[in-house]
Amino acid sequence: DQLLKLSIFDFLIHGWDRHRKNFLIQNGKIFAIDNERSLDFNEYYDPSAQTYEIRWFAAQGVKIPENVVEGLKRFYSWKEGQELLKNLLEELIEEEAVRIFLKQLLLFIEAVNEDSSLNSEKIKKLEQAQLY
Repeated sequence: DQLLKLSIFDFLIHGWDRHRKNFLIQNGKIFAIDNERSLDFNEYYDPSAQTYEIRWFAAQGVKIPENVVEGLKRFYSWKEGQELLKNLLEELIEEEAVRIFLKQLLLFIEAVNEDSSLNSEKIKKLEQAQLY
């Protein structure tokens, strides 16, 4: 469950460099470290690497915890919250990266089926999505 949540987090922030050496497990809890490549769209960016774990979970029929799905949907429908987050993030990162994050969030929500499983076909389309 925690690895799934970390994979969703990495997917949303374009954390495409996550591997087993850049998260810690302490007292049964996962801590993400080394987020250097998050929201980073340079020449090394590979969309298929970014969706690899999400595609794996989809192929296994893993369901997204309902509280995660509902929380993401609730946040996305809260336009004032989006604007607040957008304004805060734009003080720290490029405006384009913020726009891509919000688009990525919507695409992820759309890829979740009614039963909280991931739609493999929509996940494949995420790799081809014109985010930029």
